[in-house]
Amino acid sequence: MFVQKFYDWSFVLFKTDYPKTKNQLSDQQIIMKHGKDFFGQDLRKALENYYNTPTKDGDIGLDFDPFMAGQDYGVGYQTGNVKQLGNKFLVDVHDVKSGQPKGAVLAAPVEVTVEVVKEAGKWAITNFLYPAELANTNLLQLLKNEQKGK
Repeated sequence: MFVQKFYDWSFVLFKTDYPKTKNQLSDQQIIMKHGKDFFGQDLRKALENYYNTPTKDGDIGLDFDPFMAGQDYGVGYQTGNVKQLGNKFLVDVHDVKSGQPKGAVLAAPVEVTVEVVKEAGKWAITNFLYPAELANTNLLQLLKNEQKGK
């Protein structure tokens, strides 16, 4: 499935031990540089704008990984339930804990729900929807709010 492929591909970046240097791109910027084809046009533009616009002094911007909906990573991510709403598909994503069977992973709380549509004949991620712990918001709205504050 398309969303699982995105998480399998991007998770490798988070587990890669590469030297940190001044001006090094963040993991999210690397995803945007090498995986922008995963994203729909509006989300891609919003992310590129966000990562290419400097923050104000002292402003940390998004203080969590917008694709993983957190700061701590388990051993991977597993897609779960898929719901269709018109032309959109909503795919639940769960955090995989070491040694946890797939049934337990899928029974665990949803970390993030990925919104996917077909654009120009191919699948594209158009938004990341966050659960109540993150104020029932979504990435596009957060990026819009961040741009207003920059």
